[in-house]
Amino acid sequence: VLVRRSSYMGDGKGGKGKGGQSLLSTFEDTVEFGQKVYKFISDQFDYEAWAPRSARAWRLGVVPEAQTKQENQEVDELVLELQEKMREQTRTEDTNVLVGALDGKQLKEMMLYKYGVLYDMNFKCVNMPMKRILSLNIMWSYYGQKSFPMNEAQYEMKLEGIAEMVRQLNRENVIREFFAKEPTPERGLPARPVVGTAVIIRLSDVEESVIDELFP
Repeated sequence: VLVRRSSYMGDGKGGKGKGGQSLLSTFEDTVEFGQKVYKFISDQFDYEAWAPRSARAWRLGVVPEAQTKQENQEVDELVLELQEKMREQTRTEDTNVLVGALDGKQLKEMMLYKYGVLYDMNFKCVNMPMKRILSLNIMWSYYGQKSFPMNEAQYEMKLEGIAEMVRQLNRENVIREFFAKEPTPERGLPARPVVGTAVIIRLSDVEESVIDELFP
């Protein structure tokens, strides 16, 4: 801080004259001003004090639970709306999917009719005490998704193999009845597949000897 030379001079007698009092007052004002500047700058860098909760959560990698639920709900509603529009477009009076031997094409049409999305499907065997239980699971990944590992031809080929296995199990009616129903939650499972949770078509009445033969 630059101060005029006369500010350093007292009354010439070693006392605090008007010049000394002026110097003291100037010094105190300078210190006070410096403290205010420091506080202002500190407040600007105090992220936790002024940042909104969403920004703080983003920095820490944590999204508030309420915000997550709201965003998930909005996404789910959008997906359901798009699926319903797709279903309306694929409604048809063609009864070929209800008669004759089940094949991959029929399975694809039934999947699209019920969900509006071509989900992946897998058989699954669960080993229970003294028994094995078979189910056909509708997975959460779907054709058209960027991470989906199959192209259309590969997906249709897989559906054809699943349909053939259903025929061997003699459970065509079970599959057709499932896809003829509206998507509804059942036994604690969601109406539609969600990440981490598949929709299960239980084939619990298949004999264990048949399961052992087809799924060794």
